Amino acid sequence: MFHNLKKKLRFARFDFEIRAILDTPAMKFGNGADIVCVSHIGRTYLSAYLLAIKSLARWVPLRKVIIIDDLSLTDSHKALLREHIPGVDVRPITSIANRTCPSGGDWEGFLLIGEEAKDSYCILLDADTVAIGSLPEVADSIANNRSFTLGTWKNQKIVSVTEAYEYVKSLQSSHVQIVAEKSLHNMNNASAAKYVRGCGGFAGFAKGKDFRHAIEEFSKMMGAMIGEAKWKEWGSQQVASNYIVANTPGSMVLPFPKYASYAPGVAVDGASFIHFIGSHRFEGGVYPRVAREVIRQLLGSG
Repeated sequence: MFHNLKKKLRFARFDFEIRAILDTPAMKFGNGADIVCVSHIGRTYLSAYLLAIKSLARWVPLRKVIIIDDLSLTDSHKALLREHIPGVDVRPITSIANRTCPSGGDWEGFLLIGEEAKDSYCILLDADTVAIGSLPEVADSIANNRSFTLGTWKNQKIVSVTEAYEYVKSLQSSHVQIVAEKSLHNMNNASAAKYVRGCGGFAGFAKGKDFRHAIEEFSKMMGAMIGEAKWKEWGSQQVASNYIVANTPGSMVLPFPKYASYAPGVAVDGASFIHFIGSHRFEGGVYPRVAREVIRQLLGSG
């Protein structure tokens, strides 16, 4: 209870610090681009999401934006989103068919991408992200129809699941990601399967792929391997995203720390994209400082 109250107070303060995002011009869409961006948000992340999507749209010519509503968005919230993102498609989480995968934790958005990717290049974007500068590696991935994910260390590469196991085998944690990653080398197709320990807060999925079937099959397999209850815990979707990206031909890991999740020691100066993950989101006042600078640029462009 105390944790939830503390979280609400921190976001209320952050919303106040970035309130000028509501004064920025409406988002502009690309002409002729076939790129769909999907995000899962609730009322707590409304202002943060507007910052995330508007900062990304400066560098990526999105054709369509889909928001998965966790059912906390009111009519006034949706009206605000439509004012800032003309034509945005807001869908209740309950509208996404999901009979085989865990619910929540970005799963519905990921399954939707599995369908949308048949006809469009798709990007899964978390609300607590900021595109600070130009994104040439992302633009190149889209132009060459390659999937991508955020990396977590320098010169990171997509590896075999056996190599991935070597990295986590000594880690002592009951977190679903660690438990799942320790099990990957036991898969039936382990000799051919690949993995990347990326971050699903910003990931791209190549056009023309039937990802939905692969996502559902992987989820069923992991549920059987580590137990349905464990697989349903928050964080399992990131494992699935890492796996799907790694096993899509031509995929890449965005270079770290140019693209990174914020943590102590990660320098944002000179970075192009930062994911302000929950564990370190508001440390040192970096997130609001970066946000205000990007908002200043958005206001200038208007």
